Amino acid sequence: MDGHSQGWITRFRPAVHHRHSRRRRCRHGVRRSDVRSYRAKTAESEIHRLNAELERRVVERTAQLESANKELEAFCYSVSHDLRAPLRHIDGFVQMLFSNCQDGLDANGLHYLDVIHVSVRRMAELIDGLLNLSRTSRAEMRQRDLDMNRLLDEVLRPLRDSCGDEASSGWSAICRP
Repeated sequence: MDGHSQGWITRFRPAVHHRHSRRRRCRHGVRRSDVRSYRAKTAESEIHRLNAELERRVVERTAQLESANKELEAFCYSVSHDLRAPLRHIDGFVQMLFSNCQDGLDANGLHYLDVIHVSVRRMAELIDGLLNLSRTSRAEMRQRDLDMNRLLDEVLRPLRDSCGDEASSGWSAICRP
């Protein structure tokens, strides 16, 4: 071959590299670095697509949660109103019985009226607690110190009152800071 054609062959022939060379070609003359770059870009675009899908789902779920919270709050107001009316009637009748029939009732009858009156008040407190619970979803959380011994005493007080001192004498609380 002449020198001219020899140069043409070497110029357009893919370069053969040593196996430790950085610029190696895959099949069809494409460099591996180009393949890696393409895969990285494809993976990156897939990550962006998945992130967008996730954000859309979060927005959708947040809207569903807000809607459910509003329904729960409306339900709580409805239930509290529906429960308060009978409680007011019961308490009103207890007050009328107490004021009009106090002289005709024995100690047991007066005790029963007192138990009914206390139970009506407790039920009203439970309804208020239900309403307060429904409002907590809208309130901002605040961090504060809490005296666990005092909280335990508040929880155990009604149990002590109903069970007596004998049953509650074994209860104790040890709170360490």
